[in-house]
Amino acid sequence: MINLAVQAATGVPLPAEDDARAQFRTDRLQVGRDFDCRDADARSATAAPRRNPAAEIPVGGLLIGRDREWAALAAALRTGRERGVAVVIRGAAGVGKSSLIEAAVRHSEADGRAVVTAQAARCETHVKFAGLHQLLATLLDRATNLPAPLRQILCSAFAPTDASTPASLSVSTAVLALLGTATEEMPLLLVVDDAHWLDRWTAEVLGLVARRLTPLPVVLLIGLCDGTDQTLADYALPELRLKALADDDAAALVDAITDDLDPDNRSRVLTTAAGNPLALIELAAAVAAAPSRQGRGHDQLPMSERLTRAFAERAFSLAPATGAALLVASADNQATLHELLAAAQIVEPRATGTAHDLMPAVVAGLLDHDHKVVRFTHPLIPMAIYRAATPAYRQQVHAALATVVVGDPARLAWHCSGATTGADEQTAKALEAASCANQTLQPAFRLAAAERAAERTPDPTDCSRRWLHAAELAIQLGQPGRANRLLGSVDSTVCDSVMAARRRLVYESTQPHSALDLRRVQTLIDAAATAAEAGHVDTAIRLLQAVAARARWADPGADLRDRVFGAATRVKRPDDDPVMMAVIAMCDPVGHGTALERLASMTATDSLDPVVAFWLATALGATGAYERSATLLAAAVPGLRSRGQLWLLPQALAQQARIAVYAGDWTLATSAGEEAARRAGETHQPLWCAEAQLALALTAGVRGEAAVAESLVHDAEATGMAFAANALLCDVQLTRATIALAAGRFDDAFHHLRRTFDPYDPTHHRFRSAWGIGEFAEAATRVGQPAEGRAQLALAEGLAEASRSSRIRVGVLYARPLLAGDGDPSSVEVQFREGLTADLARWPTYWARLMLEYGTWLRRQRKITEARFPLRTARDAFSALGAQLWVIRAEQELRASRETRSVRPQYWTDLTEQEKQIAELTARGLTNHEIGQRLYVSHRTVGAHLYRIFPKLGVTSRTQLASVLLGQAGTLLVS
Repeated sequence: MINLAVQAATGVPLPAEDDARAQFRTDRLQVGRDFDCRDADARSATAAPRRNPAAEIPVGGLLIGRDREWAALAAALRTGRERGVAVVIRGAAGVGKSSLIEAAVRHSEADGRAVVTAQAARCETHVKFAGLHQLLATLLDRATNLPAPLRQILCSAFAPTDASTPASLSVSTAVLALLGTATEEMPLLLVVDDAHWLDRWTAEVLGLVARRLTPLPVVLLIGLCDGTDQTLADYALPELRLKALADDDAAALVDAITDDLDPDNRSRVLTTAAGNPLALIELAAAVAAAPSRQGRGHDQLPMSERLTRAFAERAFSLAPATGAALLVASADNQATLHELLAAAQIVEPRATGTAHDLMPAVVAGLLDHDHKVVRFTHPLIPMAIYRAATPAYRQQVHAALATVVVGDPARLAWHCSGATTGADEQTAKALEAASCANQTLQPAFRLAAAERAAERTPDPTDCSRRWLHAAELAIQLGQPGRANRLLGSVDSTVCDSVMAARRRLVYESTQPHSALDLRRVQTLIDAAATAAEAGHVDTAIRLLQAVAARARWADPGADLRDRVFGAATRVKRPDDDPVMMAVIAMCDPVGHGTALERLASMTATDSLDPVVAFWLATALGATGAYERSATLLAAAVPGLRSRGQLWLLPQALAQQARIAVYAGDWTLATSAGEEAARRAGETHQPLWCAEAQLALALTAGVRGEAAVAESLVHDAEATGMAFAANALLCDVQLTRATIALAAGRFDDAFHHLRRTFDPYDPTHHRFRSAWGIGEFAEAATRVGQPAEGRAQLALAEGLAEASRSSRIRVGVLYARPLLAGDGDPSSVEVQFREGLTADLARWPTYWARLMLEYGTWLRRQRKITEARFPLRTARDAFSALGAQLWVIRAEQELRASRETRSVRPQYWTDLTEQEKQIAELTARGLTNHEIGQRLYVSHRTVGAHLYRIFPKLGVTSRTQLASVLLGQAGTLLVS
């Protein structure tokens, strides 16, 4: 936050944050741009357009996300041409203080201002006036113009004799006089960076000078690190405080540095850097140069010397006891305060073993603690401290921790391995057990333990097996790039058939592949059967889960289903095992959906493992049992998130978003869909990204955001075609059809859905196509093809009976009255009421649409008064759901029932009700054919009505008609 004192000192108000940021994003990166400050200063702040701070960044500037800070600093520089200004630029190490100061220096040089700089250093902290001498060295030749007493004071300060050191106030007076002579020709910029390393005498003089600069055209910039000596802080100088970059700015900075990072490394860089600009720059560059390098034990990225020095430098100046405690804390971020202090006392005999050893680190801004646990203020601080220590010192620390850790086998194994070098099978076994058994451990620790277990393994076969386990764990944690690198350590020559299958499974998870490549799927099925016969039950199940996950995206066919069932029967698990039931149901939702739903209904959700809950929810979603699937997903998502299961998390979120759309929960659909799309992209799961995009598209479409919806659907369709995923392509057509129906484009909806029922079309799916039976019935009725709708309805009713799919059941309830619309009115009304009184609480959009169709049917039966109530109910329901396009349709039907909420011009009363409808739809741009579909008349009848409407309204064309109707306030659509 920028201290208000900057504004008070400069007299220039800060720009609004949102305005400055919006302007800044239009030209975010200013590199290699020449800047003419004279032109900028010549423009009046009141007469000229608002300045863009980013445009003032000098050559080489890279100030992403610092628009407000630069605006405040530029204002101080402008003010400094008339009167003195001092600004302390304060922030954490690496936050960008030096970059901002460098921008100010280049700005001033281009502006013709004299610049004098000094860089404080830790080695000169105890040398009197060392910093002041460095700052004024280029100005001392002007000291000859000073009065003798002042000249003598400077000489005494910089070349002290046996006499005592001059008082700080006297030296500051001499310095002000020297600055006065230096500014006779031009304004001056004084810069002191890393001022936390200044000697105490210089800091006092600078504080006094800064408070007395007003008569001089001098700007004094002081770069100061948080948590350091408070000498300058005591002078209450105006501060410009820098904080970590916002997430989008941090991402932009990484992308500006390099575009070579794979998604998981990019995500790790952003997470580890936590918005620190220096860390973002250094880590991104280091990972791009050597993507395979990564640390052990801290999930570290490669750290440069500069980055290590920046984050560990403050620790170097602390007492040995504090330094030992910091290193212990950096070696184990789960250590309790008692463990930390006990281990530090073992490492450093001078440590007291009390919290007093930590207080200097707390004051320095390195640590926080609450008397139970210790936390570093930035993720890079422990990494830097650990890296800066010698290998021998690290081993000593791990040995000390191994002696104090009690009751935690995983951490004990970790520290035992850190205290030694070389292979050790016993340690490797303990680490492997830690990475496998304890799901409560931090995901990064589990993966690091698996990697170190492989490193410590002496036997080549066991070593490859453990590297393979580490790669599988990396996939679970959503790091496919890292998994691929770990897979390179697996020696294929020592792999048996089961290990080879597991290796293939990991490899396919890191590479693009078709949705249902029969050759690859058959390999997985055979491997599952082999693993089951060898007693590797967990491996067999994982392989079958991989088959089921692929079968979800395409129709596996009878032959492949039989092979899966055959392999499943060899797995020695109970018949009611939820995971095996889920695998079978995903491959055959028609034959096993009922049994799966019965099993799920008897299972207590709160007692399920999150991964098991996910597989049950996914299988139920594949069968169309949305209600139970939504309940299981709500329980699975938090568990997957807490465990770091970033491979399954986007899959769960995408399904949650899809179900939320049909439940009318647009907020959940949007939030879950956006996160799913982002995380699926980061973990290389394009099919799940497309699934999330369809949920977002449907949400945008029914809200009336047609361009956004079409863009999302187009991207999802491209993915589905690339992977031959006919289930996804079927969803694409259903999404397009639903949006078209909401907009009244019945022809488009009919053709979209007609494709999904064609067995030779790539969008056809044996089971999933029936999910659109309700939409197909509505479209077929409106375009005059009810026979086609009835034929598909008969098939859907059979599937609904066989599978007990609620998704198909709801569609059938919706379709029946629509396709029986020309039958006996009493029978049709019974079917409408049967649908409306069914349990559709979890399907509010379908219920509201059916209410709309019921009201429309009543109006067509000339039951005008009876039609208004269901039409009003539908309109209000759509309004509450935020389905704007259906609100418009309901309003149109209400007007057709002679209910209006608007005041019309006099000439409007000359039109009949049907002429008013046709006039409004024509003004909205619909063709005669589209209007006929909506009003159940032929396009020729529409043309005849328009022939009579034009003279009544005094127009001669559709364009004039639109102008007249749309130009009259309150005369067209209420919506």
